[in-house]
Amino acid sequence: MLVKNLLANIANTALNFLIPLITLPYTARVLGPEGLGIVGFAFSVAGTFLMFSGVIGTVYGTREIAKARANTQDLQRVFSEMFFLNVFAQTIVLIGYMGTIFLVPRFQSDLPYFLIAGLLFVGVGLNVDWYYQGIEDFGTLFKRNLLGKIVSLVFLFLFVTSKTDTLAFAFVSVTALLVGNAWAWIGALRRVSLTTKGLNFSRHPKALGVFYIINLLIVVSANVDKMILGLLGGTEVLGLYSLADKVVLLGVSITASLTMVLLPRVSEAHAQDRGKEFSDTLLVAWKFLGLLALPLWVGTFFMAPEIVFLLGGQEFLGTVGSLRVLSLNLVIVALAGILGIQVLSARGKERFYAVSLLGSNVTLIFLSVVLVPIFQSLGTALAMVSANLVQTGIQSFFGRDHLVPLLRNSENWKFGVALAVLGSMTFGIRSLMVSLGFYPIVVFLGVSGLGALVFGLVLYALRESFLLRVLSVLRVKKS
Repeated sequence: MLVKNLLANIANTALNFLIPLITLPYTARVLGPEGLGIVGFAFSVAGTFLMFSGVIGTVYGTREIAKARANTQDLQRVFSEMFFLNVFAQTIVLIGYMGTIFLVPRFQSDLPYFLIAGLLFVGVGLNVDWYYQGIEDFGTLFKRNLLGKIVSLVFLFLFVTSKTDTLAFAFVSVTALLVGNAWAWIGALRRVSLTTKGLNFSRHPKALGVFYIINLLIVVSANVDKMILGLLGGTEVLGLYSLADKVVLLGVSITASLTMVLLPRVSEAHAQDRGKEFSDTLLVAWKFLGLLALPLWVGTFFMAPEIVFLLGGQEFLGTVGSLRVLSLNLVIVALAGILGIQVLSARGKERFYAVSLLGSNVTLIFLSVVLVPIFQSLGTALAMVSANLVQTGIQSFFGRDHLVPLLRNSENWKFGVALAVLGSMTFGIRSLMVSLGFYPIVVFLGVSGLGALVFGLVLYALRESFLLRVLSVLRVKKS
């Protein structure tokens, strides 16, 4: 079951990675920095309001469904409580959002964009990811994502064809969320019925209070950097930064693909006091970080000029520095996912997770306000990385009892050697190919493919146990 769920989640993550490789270069070239910036600003404002509606977060919902899934009546009751609480929260905050965009003069000139961004509240209200993750059905989440992406991709190429199609792009941007979540919600109702009988909303506030703060702070960190940059630097600067931000988010989605797959399992292992299983599961996540996050960071750092050129064109080359700084988040955020979700939240210590997010957001807001007027988008990147370092540092302190054994793992040095070889090879071969005048696409594909091969071969030569285990599983399935 774990392998099946992992493969489904990896497929889901791969979809989230591959589709933007098609849409991002297209929209960047068609709309330019200004067009991306206008839409991005409207969505960042809507996202800021959404943070107040995040009553039922994925972590809390998944944990509660996982606890109740063995009993049909309990599952039906918990599902109904989660869904009604979510819809109520989205409705209340949507009213506040609509009032704000109609009353604040700053939003009047771009009001249609803010109205379209308001559809995000509908999509989030229909979101039942926590249900499917709680019952460990990641295959349906992949199908949901695939449907939404296909529909939005078709709409994108049909309706976004020139710089004047920014409104159409804004609508297309919410299509995947609306279509995918509506389909998944209908599918969930075929398995578990909504009910109003025996519901006990009063049992949630204490636990929800902490998770609400967590969700609030997560949404703040996802939007406040872009909102401050849009206000202090302008929409064109925000458009440049958005490209680098999207590239790193794609990588982060890959490194985080295991976190939510393992959450039901680590929550159940902790609840039933199965300490060895809990530790073994954390080790899987730690090794996964080494296999994916480390090489992605090195590759993104050295290949930043090629990545930016291929995705955005000559017009976006000014964001190469920001991408190199943000690439550190590929490792930092992956580690924070292990510590915050699997070590702290799964063990019922979510209040410490909330403290780490609070420290991160205070750092992000303060440094953004200080650095953006001086360094523009690079200042935002520096603020974001610093904030994530603060978050991970706080989580490391509170989760040190489980982090220390991971740091002392006897095979960590093997990843260090493989990373050093990868870094040296990537820098050398890229420099050579650029000096010889190879096209950026050739440089990117050649260095990336060779780098991945070399990284894997070094670990294989050093007989790294987790890689050998993965290869063994793959060979068995193939045969």
